[in-house]
Amino acid sequence: MADISYWELWNKYDKVLPKADLINLKKAIGLYAHWTWAGSFVYLRRIFENLILDVYNLHKKDLKITEADFKIQKMKEKIKILKSNLPQTIVSMISVYKILSKWVHELTEEECLTFFPGLRLSIESILDQRIEEKNKKNKELKVSQEIEEINRKLGVTE
Repeated sequence: MADISYWELWNKYDKVLPKADLINLKKAIGLYAHWTWAGSFVYLRRIFENLILDVYNLHKKDLKITEADFKIQKMKEKIKILKSNLPQTIVSMISVYKILSKWVHELTEEECLTFFPGLRLSIESILDQRIEEKNKKNKELKVSQEIEEINRKLGVTE
């Protein structure tokens, strides 16, 4: 089941998630499938951190904070800074990272088992938003090109 789940995710997210994080996702799913539930959190946390930094990098020209200053912020503050660029579910559930960090000292394997699916979905939510944004940009570009071509054929100028 882990292999099937992994390949479905690989095929879905390979255009919006760096290869290293796809491998981390495979490791998280593999550990989860092999009853190493707390270990799976390590990889989910790493992916989450990378996604937040990626969102910052995608939008840093519009933000009023340098990369150095952004990197030293606590995750809660990073999410607040990026709130208009993240899925609303992540912003409203700002505790995702706190939960991913809590396993180190407090969560049992059984709690990690219980919480893994929801935390995995939070990461998928960010990735799904990326896919939607990419599809929207591609569609806008295609519309622009099509209208430009129609205008050219009809001799319409702006």
